[in-house]
Amino acid sequence: MRRIIIATASIAALASLSGVIFAGYYVARQLGSDLQSTKLQLALIERQVGSAQQQTSDSFKNLRTENKSLAQELEKSQSEIDHLALPQNLLNQVMSRIVWVHCQDANGSHERAGSGTIGLTKNTAKGVTITTNFHVTGSPTSFCVVKLPEAPSYAKLGVPRVALIGKYDPNYPEVDIALLHLFDAKEKFDAFPLSYCQSSEIKIGDRITLLGYPAFGGNTLTITDGIISGTIQTKYGPRYKTSAKIDLGNSGGLAIDNNNRCVIGIPTWTKFGGELGEALGTGESLGQIQSWEIIKTSGQIF
Repeated sequence: MRRIIIATASIAALASLSGVIFAGYYVARQLGSDLQSTKLQLALIERQVGSAQQQTSDSFKNLRTENKSLAQELEKSQSEIDHLALPQNLLNQVMSRIVWVHCQDANGSHERAGSGTIGLTKNTAKGVTITTNFHVTGSPTSFCVVKLPEAPSYAKLGVPRVALIGKYDPNYPEVDIALLHLFDAKEKFDAFPLSYCQSSEIKIGDRITLLGYPAFGGNTLTITDGIISGTIQTKYGPRYKTSAKIDLGNSGGLAIDNNNRCVIGIPTWTKFGGELGEALGTGESLGQIQSWEIIKTSGQIF
């Protein structure tokens, strides 16, 4: 009996041990499966990370390429702008000829200020000729004085000098030009350094430079720039709209086409809120340039 009990106990113990062994095996197998799954997931993550790194690297390469291309385009654009800018030596030659003009009626009842340019027309044997707008000079009996800018900065004006009114175009206001003569000028001026533009040369988008004495410039010689914004055809020739700022005092000054290095004409009109007027008002406006072709076609001055 004792032996049976011992045998039974041994069998029970063996069965229990087998169960433990089986359970351990199952757990180990399950852990092995989980480990394999984890390895596969890690491998997948590594591949995804590698792919993302490659995409990021490719994006950086593309970005560097695009930035380089953009930098080249900006450099090219800046080079084109620099190429269109008027050289300083040419500006100096032109600035020395842009004069401040102040006129008033014979009875002193009405005063006008503007700009003028020496040497656009042939000077007389006794002095220099100044081209300006008729709406600046007013009637032939008006009294006008001019001041020349002083080198080298041209920021300061010289002493006032009396200028006599010469020819003016009777087709005013369609053609707005008059000549002043300064007979006591001691300064000597060579031929004007720029030729006149042909209308076929001037295109919308051309860069331009304006010189004159606008009120917003403190009535000192001021250069503004912009583009040709559009064209208005008249029976005498084209007027040119421009984005360059024009204000009180610009009238009678000078407009230069930077692209072709030639004289477009004279800043003359502005348009305020749809109303066209002489460049004798202040505020936001669209400037208009009287082309040299208008003046030549009219034929009353030249």
